[in-house]
Amino acid sequence: MTWYENPESVSLEDAIQVLRDPDASRLFPRQFRDLQARLQTRIQQIEDQARLDTPFSFARLSYEQILKCNAWWCGITNIVNFSSNRIGKTTSNIFNALLYILPLPPTPDFLPFQPYTDHLNRFCHLLRRPPIESILLIQQFLRSPEFNLPQPNPELPHSHPDNLPVFDLLTHKGWLTPQAPFHPSVEPPIHQSIANKIWHGAPDIDAHKEVTLPEWQKWLPKQYITKISTYEGEIHLEFPRQSFNLPPIKWEIITKSYDSKDTKWSGAAVDGIILSEGPTQAIFNEVKQRFKVTGFAGWDYTPYEPRNQGAKSNLAHRVAKGEEECPLRAHIFTGESALDAPDFILPQQKKDDLLRMWKNKPEGQARLYGKFFTSHSTCPFLLGSKDSLSSYHFPTSSLYPTESYSLSLSRSGMGPCHCRGLGAAFQPK
Repeated sequence: MTWYENPESVSLEDAIQVLRDPDASRLFPRQFRDLQARLQTRIQQIEDQARLDTPFSFARLSYEQILKCNAWWCGITNIVNFSSNRIGKTTSNIFNALLYILPLPPTPDFLPFQPYTDHLNRFCHLLRRPPIESILLIQQFLRSPEFNLPQPNPELPHSHPDNLPVFDLLTHKGWLTPQAPFHPSVEPPIHQSIANKIWHGAPDIDAHKEVTLPEWQKWLPKQYITKISTYEGEIHLEFPRQSFNLPPIKWEIITKSYDSKDTKWSGAAVDGIILSEGPTQAIFNEVKQRFKVTGFAGWDYTPYEPRNQGAKSNLAHRVAKGEEECPLRAHIFTGESALDAPDFILPQQKKDDLLRMWKNKPEGQARLYGKFFTSHSTCPFLLGSKDSLSSYHFPTSSLYPTESYSLSLSRSGMGPCHCRGLGAAFQPK
């Protein structure tokens, strides 16, 4: 039976051949249209199934997200992002983790790896990742006396003229060569039987149910998932190795809550830790101790509290200023604006809505522009070295006639209840 007698029985391969025949549409126009419609439906079904099976391969990342996922070539294994709301900070940290653990095909024709120019005319190109051992060699080399070029800037593309000399040098040394096909960047020893672990911290259980776990599920290839438990807050994965005689590679993604007294942050070292929103100082101190040498990390947070009143924003600000050290080799990204996000991440209507709500409020500096801000309702010399009395002055007034009076206040040991009433007298220089 020929294709035009029964178009519905034609295989996908034969249908493609028919469509290439220049005479088919002329000789059998109705049957050709039926075959064309059937083929389009079948292709859409295949694409829909592929999106379910491997959503990672259909992802599109923004310029800012790609910069973070490419920071490894600068030796960065800890991505810290203190920026505005709604720009995909958590997504970029999860995607960065997936690029460490997923076994990718040799030349993936995946959307994330296809270069493009964004709406602000910026070149976007996600790099394939080498073995974690190569990234550690890059770290050592960039700190060694042998390296005599300016340090690479992870806030610029690898193709930027300022970065290109270092990128070419690292390429020549072979450290940027992608991991072998179907091997993840972080590959445990073949004799390892226990699962590798990633911790993902967030404020509470609801944040995990509504944000972090759904975001992991959104991008994970379904065929590798062996367990999803919202109740336990865990996702288990198994990746087959190239040799069928070897045990699979196992990963466990374990969620942890900052506000839960039952959550334990102690224990053996883990392979990866992602922090979403603001942890306490005590949790941050524990996290610092929990990484393997080959570990990776991320922290995404919008500093929406005044840094002189909110403990979490204050911790983040000290990290951003270099007063508080981060684990691994970290880089702190700050000041990324929601207004610069592409429409596929934040539609223009939503940008306009955010601008309307926050543009005239101090908190808008954080939510719109990713900037730290302060509130002057609290006496500033109670805040620590960077927010000391030296950054402020008294207005000229008969009530505060001399500099010696202000100095005596700073040394008097007055508590917050005594000083709060004086806060209004302090004005920034």
